[in-house]
Amino acid sequence: MSKVEQERARARLAEFRKFDPPRFNGLSVESRVVEAWVRALEKLFEDLYIPERDRVHLVVHCLEGDAHSSWLRTRTDRFENLTWEEFRGMLYRAYFPNSVKKKFENDLKRMRQEDRSVQEYVREFVQVLNCVPSAVRDEQCKAYLIERGLRSEIYQFLQPQHFRTLDEVIEMVLWVERGAAGMKE
Repeated sequence: MSKVEQERARARLAEFRKFDPPRFNGLSVESRVVEAWVRALEKLFEDLYIPERDRVHLVVHCLEGDAHSSWLRTRTDRFENLTWEEFRGMLYRAYFPNSVKKKFENDLKRMRQEDRSVQEYVREFVQVLNCVPSAVRDEQCKAYLIERGLRSEIYQFLQPQHFRTLDEVIEMVLWVERGAAGMKE
């Protein structure tokens, strides 16, 4: 790494630390804690416009205790070129045992809106999906799964349409719910 690159990396780290990024010690293996930590970092990356190439370098500075020790044992020779997606995959493999992944996959497939608002249902669906991103092969499957769990009075508005992405479904069901609420008033 050249002197200029080193200086840039130090400046980026100093800027990142100013925003008090969340720490992870690895003691809590509660999957939702791990997922929440990852989401908080990703939000910070977006807010600070952190490029992909800098993310792993910065996040390593957020690891403490057991998590940092685990990182030191498992980091690869290609650390310099490790992408955020690869790092996140390593983290999820370490803190999401197969039994937990299977439970999340089953939860995702069985999830129903029931008496919750669309927003509450979508929030839980996305949280579980983020814990097991490989459980659903593509955007169309995500769209199908979330549609399938909707209450019938909302689902009926979606039936004649063909959605290709999860975002399309979410946008439509939020619109339908708002429209239904407006009609009740």
